[in-house]
Amino acid sequence: AFDDIISGKKPTYTPSETEKTEDVEETKEIVSDNGMVNETCTVAIKDCFLTTNNDGKDVLVVNFDFSNSGDDGMSFSRVTHTKAFQDGIELTKSFDMYKNPQFNDDNNSKEVKQGATLGTQVAYEVYNTDSPVEVEVSAYWGTDEKILKKIFDLKQ
Repeated sequence: AFDDIISGKKPTYTPSETEKTEDVEETKEIVSDNGMVNETCTVAIKDCFLTTNNDGKDVLVVNFDFSNSGDDGMSFSRVTHTKAFQDGIELTKSFDMYKNPQFNDDNNSKEVKQGATLGTQVAYEVYNTDSPVEVEVSAYWGTDEKILKKIFDLKQ
């Protein structure tokens, strides 16, 4: 086979009968607002509120609960990746929130030990306060497949 590659012949592959029957399309998207993000950690997308950042821009603050059932301490920021979209466009995370007393993201990097749950927040600059915002959570390591999703109607 190696000599064929050197001589310019393209290798061929014929799947076995077992491989042919296991050709199943996998989808990991779950339209749920809480669930496992890895083998030991659970996230729940709770609720949200509108506020402003230090520059006066409208910001949506999303509240999450993060739980760990494993022996090793884990943090929300270490095992999750969050995104938010409005009108089909990804929103920018707002880190300029230190003057806002309603926002505290200190818990994002705090480790949670077995059996504990910790609330945390992520802030996103919104394009407007009328269109819904879709929040997605995926596992930090591995693929970028959505595990959790929740849509917030900002008009309510």
